[in-house]
Amino acid sequence: MANIDDDVDCYIEFGHGNVLKGLNRKATKKPHFNVSDMASLEATIEAIKALDV
Repeated sequence: MANIDDDVDCYIEFGHGNVLKGLNRKATKKPHFNVSDMASLEATIEAIKALDV
């Protein structure tokens, strides 16, 4: 992950569960989002719009 961390603004995990989000949290300080349904997709879109990148 360290080799791509400079090239991304955030990480998005699709599907149920937060396994990758938990692992990535230890490896990077970039924001992480989990999308598992329409409500979480809409929340993720709004959160990404609010990022100052």
